[in-house]
This record gives sequence, C-alpha cells and structure tokens, in this order.
Amino acid sequence: MRGGDATVDVVISDDPIDYPHVEAADHLVVMSQPTYEGLVPKRAKEGIVYYDPFFVVPREGFAPIQHAIEATETAVKHFGKATAANQIVLGFLNAASAAVTWESLIAAIAAESPKFRATNLEALELGRTLAIKAGLEVR
Repeated sequence: MRGGDATVDVVISDDPIDYPHVEAADHLVVMSQPTYEGLVPKRAKEGIVYYDPFFVVPREGFAPIQHAIEATETAVKHFGKATAANQIVLGFLNAASAAVTWESLIAAIAAESPKFRATNLEALELGRTLAIKAGLEVR
C-alpha cells in the first residue's frame, strides 16, 4: 500500500503451519521508517532485515544483519516510476532466501495481471540481479 502502513506476514514451510502469524521473522522486509521502527525490534531478533534506503535509515543494533534493497531507486531509474519497487523486492528476497524456486515464482507472477506481466517479470529479474550483485543469492 503506497502512502500508508501495511503489514503482511508470509509463512512458508514444508511442515504443517499451526500458527499463521509471524512472531520472529527469518527475513523481514521494511519499506518505511515507521514500519522499521515498529517491527524490527519485535520481529527481527535473529533474522535478516531488508530495507529500502529510499525510505528507511537503519539503526545500528536494531537487527543482527541488515541489507539495503535499492528497490525504489531502481524502479524509478528503470521504469520512470516507483510502482515496480515491490516486485523488485520480491525478486531480491527470493534470490536471497530461496523461499520458492525461481521457476515457481516466475510462473506465479506470469499467471497474474496480464496488463503488467512484462513489467513485473522484468522487475523480478532486476531484484534478483541486485541480490546477486550484493553476493546474497542462495543457490
């Protein structure tokens, strides 16, 4: 959601999920300073925090590992507007976590929103490229 706070929890597991809310995140993405200030101390005690430096100034000691994802800047430079930033983050996060196979992610995105399919797929690849350049791609 642009212009306001939104929080989404995603739980991925090969085992049955008995509680769908995240209490401690393995990977936490924040795209605004208020979200960073509010969620990072609570949910990223041992996880990795990814933040967009366009909107977030990280604090030392807030999380053990923090990585910048220049999603908004990349979206504006590449597409002329910030709307693809979320897809860039998704591509980066999946490359850095290997939460699902790259092929599965591409298939899921390709199956949605025909009007924006090409842009979304290009943005995913840009995010993956940012993760590779940062040395964070999990294979």
